[in-house]
Amino acid sequence: MRSLVILSAQLNKLVSADAGQDEVQVCSLTTDAATNSLYAIAQQPNRSANATLSLFRFNVTDPNIQSENDSLSVVLANGDIEQLFDPSSAAGLEQRRENVGAVDAGIKAAVWSPDEELLALVTGDDKLVVMTKDYEVLSEGPLHSTDFGEDAPVTVGWGEKSTQFHGSVGKSAATAPTTSPPTSFPSPSPSDDQLPRISWRGDSAFFTVSSTEHVPSISSSSSNTAASPRRTLRIFSRVGVLSSTGEPTLGLEGVLAWQPSGSIIAASQKTLGAKEGEEGSHQIIFFERNGLRRYEFALREEERGKTGSVVKELAWNSESTLLAVWLERAEGHVVQIWHRNNYHWYLKQEISPRLSGGGNVTSVVWHPENGLDLYLTTTTKVNLTPFRIVNIPPPMSATSLTSTRPSRVPSHIAFSPESGSIVALYPDAFVEIWAWNLHLGEAGKRLKGVVEAPLMRRSFSASEGHQDVYATQCACIGSGENLVVAVLLKSRSGSRLVVVGKDGKASTVKVPGGVTRLVAGEGRLLLQGKNGEICEVSTAALDGDLAMPSETIPGLVEHCPWIRHVTLPTSSTIIGLTSSGRIYSGDRLVASDATSFTCTTEFLIFTTFSHQARFVSLFSLEGEPTHVESLRKPEASNDGTIKRNVERGSKIVTVVPSSTSLVLQMPRGNLETVCPRPLVLRIVRQDLDRNQPLFLESRSRYRAAFLSCRRHRIDLNILYDHNPQSFLANLPDFINQIKDVDYLNLFLSGLKNEDVTLTMYKPLLPSGIKPADASTKINMVCDLVRAELEKRDVFHYANTILTTHVRQQPPDYESALRVLVDLKSRDAERAEEAVKYIIFLSDANKLFDLALGLYDFPLVLMIAQQSQKDPREYLPFLRELRQLDTHLQRFKIDDHLERHDSAVRNLALTGSERFDEVVAYVELHGLYATALDIYRDDVVKYKVRLSIIIREILVNVLDDETKVILVANADYLSAHRKNAEAGLLYALGGQPGKAIESYHKASAWQELFTLALTEKRSGSEIKALAVTMAENLKAKNRHPEAGRVLQEYGRDIDGAVSALVEGNAYIEAIRLTSLYSRRDLIDTQIKPGALEAQVKIMEDIEELTEQVEKQVERLAELKERRDANPNLYYCLDAPMSALDNLELQPDGASDAGTAFTRYTAAGQSVATTQLSSRTSKSRRRGQIKKAAGKKGSIYEEAYLLKSLKKSFEGKLDEIQTDTAALIPALLSLATTAHRSAAVEVQAALSALESSLATQLETIWVWRETEWAEEKAEEVAAKDRGEIIEKREVEEGLERVERPKLSTTRWKSSILIRS
Repeated sequence: MRSLVILSAQLNKLVSADAGQDEVQVCSLTTDAATNSLYAIAQQPNRSANATLSLFRFNVTDPNIQSENDSLSVVLANGDIEQLFDPSSAAGLEQRRENVGAVDAGIKAAVWSPDEELLALVTGDDKLVVMTKDYEVLSEGPLHSTDFGEDAPVTVGWGEKSTQFHGSVGKSAATAPTTSPPTSFPSPSPSDDQLPRISWRGDSAFFTVSSTEHVPSISSSSSNTAASPRRTLRIFSRVGVLSSTGEPTLGLEGVLAWQPSGSIIAASQKTLGAKEGEEGSHQIIFFERNGLRRYEFALREEERGKTGSVVKELAWNSESTLLAVWLERAEGHVVQIWHRNNYHWYLKQEISPRLSGGGNVTSVVWHPENGLDLYLTTTTKVNLTPFRIVNIPPPMSATSLTSTRPSRVPSHIAFSPESGSIVALYPDAFVEIWAWNLHLGEAGKRLKGVVEAPLMRRSFSASEGHQDVYATQCACIGSGENLVVAVLLKSRSGSRLVVVGKDGKASTVKVPGGVTRLVAGEGRLLLQGKNGEICEVSTAALDGDLAMPSETIPGLVEHCPWIRHVTLPTSSTIIGLTSSGRIYSGDRLVASDATSFTCTTEFLIFTTFSHQARFVSLFSLEGEPTHVESLRKPEASNDGTIKRNVERGSKIVTVVPSSTSLVLQMPRGNLETVCPRPLVLRIVRQDLDRNQPLFLESRSRYRAAFLSCRRHRIDLNILYDHNPQSFLANLPDFINQIKDVDYLNLFLSGLKNEDVTLTMYKPLLPSGIKPADASTKINMVCDLVRAELEKRDVFHYANTILTTHVRQQPPDYESALRVLVDLKSRDAERAEEAVKYIIFLSDANKLFDLALGLYDFPLVLMIAQQSQKDPREYLPFLRELRQLDTHLQRFKIDDHLERHDSAVRNLALTGSERFDEVVAYVELHGLYATALDIYRDDVVKYKVRLSIIIREILVNVLDDETKVILVANADYLSAHRKNAEAGLLYALGGQPGKAIESYHKASAWQELFTLALTEKRSGSEIKALAVTMAENLKAKNRHPEAGRVLQEYGRDIDGAVSALVEGNAYIEAIRLTSLYSRRDLIDTQIKPGALEAQVKIMEDIEELTEQVEKQVERLAELKERRDANPNLYYCLDAPMSALDNLELQPDGASDAGTAFTRYTAAGQSVATTQLSSRTSKSRRRGQIKKAAGKKGSIYEEAYLLKSLKKSFEGKLDEIQTDTAALIPALLSLATTAHRSAAVEVQAALSALESSLATQLETIWVWRETEWAEEKAEEVAAKDRGEIIEKREVEEGLERVERPKLSTTRWKSSILIRS
């Protein structure tokens, strides 16, 4: 709790009806939470027997409202217990007084329990009595006892003096007697009234009694025993059983208060003075329920010159956060409000009864449900800490205001939003104005030295000579001599606002009743009423003016204790926070779970009960009212709210507008400064925009922005993406400002082909940014930076130039190594440093291989040494290479690096004596094309280039060496099933038999018959080849080609027509019958074949229809199961429930964890499955099981969808293609049967298409709707800057997209018209 604001101060004068206008003296107070009423029991002269309360001539110990019978219970010191019934209650009882009991010995103290079920009282003869609400005695016994209580601590000797090691003193020290400390005050405290006190714990389970008893004390000079008074604290259970006894405490006084919702008991202590005869100090001490004393704090009365003060009473508020201390001083009574935070007690407020004409306090009572809200000040001085410079947690501070009134506590402090002016307001309307010049200097640099204290400029009183006013709040606008101060005053006659203008003249403005808050706006003062309405007063208001409702600022929906004026882009508004956590912007509800808030020029920042700090752009607070919070599904909100987690219970202290700091206070009181990304990005953008016309200086903008990003871990891509055109135009300036090579390397290393203003930081930046093409950003920036650095000093920027090569996509390692070679020739030592750096950026083994590929052995050796490779790994290999000739050496290197193309070229350069090794290497790695290119110029000896081969075939002079290469190449291609290419090389190599065999395997019938006829094969051989080739073609569904082969090379018209009919090429079959005058084949083959094809198509349509209907029906059942119980369907409640009778993984597999993607909760990770050596067959079996789509398995739905998609796209297209070829043939055959068959098949296929189109919508529409919603949520999450982990989908559970129905044109227009 950092601030307590006095929202209202209502003054009421109690006047007796039969005493005229004389004020009565209140002796006791009590409250009724049900009616929110305050009951006062007064002492007055007994002028009339009709006055009910005047009959009591004895002190009242504890009045209490009993809500069950609407009566007031009054316990009197003479022992009587009275009940007064309220005639104005809903029960309609008569006004009467009833005596319900009496205690002969009298009553010293009595207190009702908080639940109003029990009454604890101490009688005059020091007995403790506990009674029920019906005044029946529950327990009775002596108050004083020598026993500690039922909860007495048990010790086993550990830690006692007799068990400790005493060193050189010896064992005798263990048995030496100890001096007991004094257990009583030497004489009774003058401020102790010797009366007992009772205080209940908030849950009514325990109560404590502080009482004075006389205990014997033995004098040191004689054996005489005398009795001395001592006050003792005892804790009792609810039924009056002694639980524990308080620790003996010197100077313990009678006041007592048990914290309602805590475990501590507050009491007061008067300590001894430092010298004999010197008065001690007062302090508040605390006990636990077990009687042990814990901690304390001093009232600091002596520091303020208030000697002789007496603590009259202690009282906790209902929230257990504030402790009221009622003090009696020589000049009058005061009530201090204390609050504990960070193990330190703060004096929040000091209230004196000055409003009642100087009378003294007679009772202090908190509301039983609503804690009082008071303004925050700290002792007699105001502590100040400039968070722009330093963060010092309370109770410490950087400096403080030394008031001219050290005995008074300010009630309110106000800061000018335009300057360093501070206004301190005292309860009697006395005002002090201070000036605080911090000398911040340059932005971003901390102030060194001691923070100077503010200087007081002037002071005045705004009370207008009235003594009954109470000043609650103040506000100020302007600076220096133009400072305007406003003070809100409360009095019995109402509220008014005193405005002290620039000339020092005070004007009194009338304000509506119920005004609770005063804040400064832009050139005006704003007031909030009790219902949230906003009134405004001009700073130039005249005496007698009236505060009018604001016409430009909408009122708040409800009263807000904390408000702030905020300027929006096109208007202004009031931000308010209620006690219940609702935060409003005018009449717009922003959030309902806020705990604190502050504002900057761009953001509304507030903390929530869910321990988050949220940032709402002020741009979003204009326009139509919208509730921008989302409590139940925060991940799905797309309201522009930016969130970050904070420590539990954190509240905002302030935000530093000129930096990136947000200061939070933890529940234990310490302060933490965080730098949220929205604030950091605002500063970064300001630095990057300094080259715009609004900024006069542009120096250091890039360096300042870079350092901010580096310090706060902001992606450095923002330096480019914020304004790419400006960055590229000012690239030299960027390099000049960054300067540091390491900083440049850091920037280049973080580059990525992504615009972070549209992805990572999109929610944090203003909307309307034009997207730029970032697909080639890395390469472009690296090229431009490298070009700029090469103009300057390659030697100095060597590491940065290397970074530009390595960061290319793909990395240009060879160019980087060339830079190292050039650097090594200039400075070997500098080259070694560069090698260390590039090894840091890249894989050392890859750099070693690339350097080896450059054939630069010194560079290879340098990289190997700097990469800490084992010399035994590379030195023998390098020594072996150094002993070889140049080309053979390079061949070995290329072969080691698996650069086979370059290796065979280097091997060929070693000479003709190694031709056999070249051929073997070519065969080993299939480098036949490379071999042909190597020997392209040696026409006389090798003649193996393709053009040369064709020429030599014509002259038939192909030599044997060429044939060897060709045949070897053909064997290689044939082994790799490249039969067509192998057949060509076999033919060129003089192997026609192998060539025909390869062509046959490749079904290349044109090449086969060309070669067979060229080789002059016999007619029977040609026909045999035609028959086998036709069968091969028909097996591959190439029926038209099979028919052509049988017709042209097999001379078999019957076989050709049969192949064409089998392949649905009816028109071509009919043409052949006409060409070769074989019309008999129409009746024997074509007509029956067409009808058989029609029957087959009808069966396919019927089968496809039945299959689709069953699968659609099953999918509908699965959807019903999912809608009925999604958790069970996705296996969230019982993940193993869907796995019955299902083997999820193959035999031999061990699994550390399994996730079924969308069948399990999101975010689970799939553990790597480790398989034994026997799992190859098991893995295959598992894949088959997944594809089988077993009913009830987790793969069933995906399997059904894939099967339907295959049917809609593949099977339907096959049927349409066959029907398109069949219908014209059926019609051309011109028979009734064939025409009827055509009509039937067209009707059936049309019905199938309509049915499939309907089923397609039924199956996929609702799924596509869900997918679109998931995509929208993912996009919204990415827009907010959240990291979305890519979910791995298990095989067999992939999302099945909507199929596209085949659009093959197959219908006959003749049948449509008929």
